[in-house]
Amino acid sequence: MKQVATPFLLALLLLSTLTASAQILRGKILRYGEAQSGLSIQKNGRGFKSLTDINGNFLIKAKEGNKLFVRQGDTTWILPARQNMEIELSELAREPEDTARPAVEKPAMTSSWGDTLGAVTTIQRKDFNDGNIFDPYGLIQGLVPGLTVAKPGGDPLGNYQVQLRGLHTFDEFTSDPRERVIDRRQPLLVIDGLPGADLLTLDPADIATIRILRDVASTAAYGLRGANGVIEIETRLPGDDPLSVTYHSYLAHETPTGMTDVLSATEFARRTGTPNTAYYRPGFNLGDDTDWQREISRKVWNHTHQLAAGGTFGNTRYQLALNYRDQQGVAKRSGFHQWNSRLHLQQALWKDRLKIGIQAAHTGRNFQDVEPNIFLQAAQYNPTSPIYSDTSTRYGGYQQMPFYLYFNPVAAQEQTTREGHQKVNTLGGYVQLEPLAGLELAGRYTRQHSDRLYGQHYPRNAFFGGYDVGGSALRDAQLLDNQHGQLSAAYGLNWSKHRLKVRAAYTYQRWDLDYEQIIARQFTNDDFSYERTDGAANLERLQHRTLDEQIALTSTLEYHWNKTVFVKGLLRREGASRLGPKNKWAWFPGLQTAVSLHRIFNWSNRFHLRMSYGEAGQLPPKNFASHWKVGPQDYMYYAGQYIRSYDFTNTPNPGIGAEHRSEWNIGLDFGLLANRIRLNLDWYRSTSRDIIARTELPTPPYPQISYFDNFGALQNQGLEVGLATQLIDNTQLQWHTGLQFSTNTTRMLDMNHPQARNVIEYRGVGRLGSPGLCCTTAQRLEEGEKIGNFYGPVYQGIDQEGRWQLADLNNNGIPDFGDEQQIGNAQPDLQFGWTNDLQWGAFELSWMLRGILGHDLINAHRIRLENPESLGPYNVFSSLFEGEKLRLRDYPVLSSYYVEDASFVRLDYLTLAYRFKLPESARLSGLQLYLNARNVFTLSAYSGPDPDLWLNNAGNLLAPGVASPSSFGERGLYFPARSFTLGVRLEM
Repeated sequence: MKQVATPFLLALLLLSTLTASAQILRGKILRYGEAQSGLSIQKNGRGFKSLTDINGNFLIKAKEGNKLFVRQGDTTWILPARQNMEIELSELAREPEDTARPAVEKPAMTSSWGDTLGAVTTIQRKDFNDGNIFDPYGLIQGLVPGLTVAKPGGDPLGNYQVQLRGLHTFDEFTSDPRERVIDRRQPLLVIDGLPGADLLTLDPADIATIRILRDVASTAAYGLRGANGVIEIETRLPGDDPLSVTYHSYLAHETPTGMTDVLSATEFARRTGTPNTAYYRPGFNLGDDTDWQREISRKVWNHTHQLAAGGTFGNTRYQLALNYRDQQGVAKRSGFHQWNSRLHLQQALWKDRLKIGIQAAHTGRNFQDVEPNIFLQAAQYNPTSPIYSDTSTRYGGYQQMPFYLYFNPVAAQEQTTREGHQKVNTLGGYVQLEPLAGLELAGRYTRQHSDRLYGQHYPRNAFFGGYDVGGSALRDAQLLDNQHGQLSAAYGLNWSKHRLKVRAAYTYQRWDLDYEQIIARQFTNDDFSYERTDGAANLERLQHRTLDEQIALTSTLEYHWNKTVFVKGLLRREGASRLGPKNKWAWFPGLQTAVSLHRIFNWSNRFHLRMSYGEAGQLPPKNFASHWKVGPQDYMYYAGQYIRSYDFTNTPNPGIGAEHRSEWNIGLDFGLLANRIRLNLDWYRSTSRDIIARTELPTPPYPQISYFDNFGALQNQGLEVGLATQLIDNTQLQWHTGLQFSTNTTRMLDMNHPQARNVIEYRGVGRLGSPGLCCTTAQRLEEGEKIGNFYGPVYQGIDQEGRWQLADLNNNGIPDFGDEQQIGNAQPDLQFGWTNDLQWGAFELSWMLRGILGHDLINAHRIRLENPESLGPYNVFSSLFEGEKLRLRDYPVLSSYYVEDASFVRLDYLTLAYRFKLPESARLSGLQLYLNARNVFTLSAYSGPDPDLWLNNAGNLLAPGVASPSSFGERGLYFPARSFTLGVRLEM
C-alpha cells in the first residue's frame, strides 16, 4: 500500500501549492427554444473546446466574466461566462468572423458540417464509461448504436472484438505479424490524424473525444482502409490559462467471477467411489481436496495515476500528461505495468494566421501472461488430486496424470514463462496557414515506432510444453515503423445565404516491419530460455521484412443554403503496394445530402432528414498475393540428413484488387415535446463485394492449388436509434438519460469462385475442437443465408436407456446429415445501452445498463464436461446430475441441446461521486471523490461464465458464437472480473 499512497500524496502536495484560476461552469444553448447540439464553446476564443451535447448542455472550465466564443458553422457569438447560463442564440448579435478567429485549432481535417450530413457519433470525455478502464474501446462500449464492442472474460492483456455495422470481410486469423501490419478485422483507428495508429500509444486519460464514422459516405474519406468503419480519437488540447493542472488517481479492487460450477472433491469422491452405480470409477479418488480454479486465481489491488498540466505563455501553448498504470489480472502471474507520457506544443505567429505544432508521445509496457489452457484444465482436473507430489520429481514435483489433453493447471501456471515488453514512440508536427481570407493551407507529418519483444519458456521438467521435447522456448521480436504525411488546401466562399467550400488533399503512408521469430527445443539445461536460445539443439528461425505503401488524392466539395439544405461530395483515388500490378488504384466516391425541414416550415421541433451513398475499400490480407511465394514444406532426406524442403505455395494473381463496400444510409433527427426528447434514426443497407479469399484451383492447368482472388460478397442491413432527454432539470436536481439500440443482419451473398475446383452448396465452419467433438463443425455458410447459423439435429430428450433422442427428419431410424436443420444463430436481434446521470447538489450518480438480446452460443465445455463418459480422470459439471441428465449414458452428439440462448442484460457500471464546494480562497478549483463498481451483475440464462458476443472462432470471423476457441492452445476463457474503485480528481 505504500507504493500506492506515495505518488498519490505527492500529487496532493504538488497541487496544494498551486493557485486556483478557474472553475467548472455549466450552461445550455438554445435557438428559438430548441436545444443546439454539437456547438463548440471556447474561453477567450482559444484553447480547449467544449461541445454541447444532444440536449444543448455543456461544461467549460472558466472564470465568471471570461469571454465565451460560441460557434455554429461559420457563425460566432461572444458573451460573458457565468454559472448555470442559458443562452438563446436568436436573441444575440453575430460577431464579426475576424474577431472570433481562434488562437488554437486542432490540426484535424474534417468537414464543418460532417455531423449534420452523416451518421457520425461524437463521444466527449465527460460522457465516457466510468471505472477501471485501461483500453479506449471500453470507454465507448454500449454508447454508440451500430458499434459492437465485445470482450468475453477479464484478461487484462486481451483485446476487444469490435465491429461497426456488422461483418464486411472474410479475413481469417493468422498469427503471422507480417500479415497483420494492416488490421482488416476491426474499424480503422485514427489517433490525432494518424491512421492505423498503435492503440498502446494512447492512455484513456489523454482522450478528449472519440468520433465514430458509421456510414460509408463518411468513411469514404479513408478509401482503402474505410470499409470497416472509422474511429477517430483526439487527445486533449493545450489550455489557455497560464497554468492548469489536473490529477486523477484511483485504487481498484478486482475479484474473479464466472467460475465453472464443477464437482467439489467431496462430491467427486462420492460419485466415483460408490459401487454398483453408473458413475463408479475406482482408483480416481486421490484423497486430497483442491479447488483448482481458486488455486490459479486471486483478488488484486490495482492503481492508476494521471497528472496533466497545460497552459500558455505568450503565443505558445502546451499540454503535458504523465500516466502510470499497475494492472494485475485475477489469474495469478498475469497483468502489466505501463507508463505513458504525451506532449503537445503549439506556436501562433502572424496574428494567429500561422500555427506550428509538435506532438510527441511515449508508452512503455512490461507484461506477463498465463497459459490460456489452464482455465479449462482448472475446471476438468481431478479435485481429489494434490498440487504437488513427492514421487513426481521428473515433472518438477507437481502431480501429473497421463490422460489426453490433461495437465496440472497450477504447474502450467508456475512453470511456464510468458512475458514481454513493448515501447511505442510517436513524433509529429503540423503547420496551418491562412494567407488569404477563406484560404486554408495545412500540412502534417507523423512517425510512430513500435518495438515489441515477446517470449515463452517451458523448462525440461514441465509436463506441458517442455518434458517431451527437452524444454522449449519461443522468441518473437517485432519492429514496426509507421509514417504518415498529408498536405491539403481548402477555400471557402460565402455569398448571401450560400456557403461553398472546396478542398484537396494528398496523403502518403508507409509501414516498414522487421520481424524475427525463433523456436528452440532440446535445451542442455534450464538456465537457457527465450532470451538465450543458443543452448538449444533444435532451432527454427524465421526472419522477414515487409514494406507497405499507400498514396491517395482526395477532393471534397461542400455546399449549404441558409443552414437548411446541405450537400457534400467526395472523391478519393488511392493506390497501394499490396494490390496487384493490374489493379494498383481504386476510386472511392461519397455523396451526402440533408435538409432541415423544421427551418422551412418553421416547426418548433427539430426535423432534419439525411441521405447518403458512399463506397470504401479494404486491402488484401496478404502482402504478396499477386506474386509467387515460396514456403517451407516437409523434411526430406538428403546427403545423410533430414533437411527442410521448400516449394511454391500459391498461384500468383497479378489482377488482385481492392475490396469494395457500398452503402445507402437514410437518417432522421427529430425532437418531441419542444425538443425535450431528441431522437436519431438511421437505416442502412450495405454490400461488400470483391472480397478477397483463398480458393482452390484445378491442377493442371494451374501450377498450384492455392489462389487468392476477389470473389466473395456480404450484405448488411440494420436500424440504429439514439434517444436522449433530460427528465428533470432544475437548480437542485438534474437527470439526463440516453438510450441507444441497434439491429443488424449479415448475410453471405457469394462464396464460390468461378474457376474453383468444386462449387460447394454450403461450407461447414465453427469447429468445436478437441477435447469435445474434435473436427465437428457447428455452423454452415450458405449463399443467401445469415452468417452464424448453427446446424444440427433437434434434441428431444433422453430415453430410459440413457441415449439421446433426436428428431429424425428423414425417418430412416438413424441419426445422419438428413436430420440436420437450423438450430440457432450467433447474431443478436438487438443491442442496447441505457445511460443515466443523476445530479443532486454536489452528488452525482451515474450508471449504464447494457444488453444484447437474441444471440445463441455453444458452450463447448459442456460437450466435454457435461457428459458421464468424462467422469473419472476428468471432473464434470454439477449440472450433469440434474433432471433427466441423470439418465445420460451416451457419448456427446452436437444438437440443439448444446445451443443456448445467451441474451443478457448487464449493469456495466455504477458510480457515486461527490464534488466538494471549495472556498474562493482555496488553492484548488475542483475536488471530487467517487466510488465505482464495474460488472455489477448480469441477468442471463446462459450456463457459461460470460454470455457476451463471440465474434469469431479461433480467429475465424465467419464462425461467430462458439464460446471456446477450437484450437487447443487457446481453449478456455479467462475469468471475468468485478471491480470496485475509489478515486479522486483534483483540479486547479
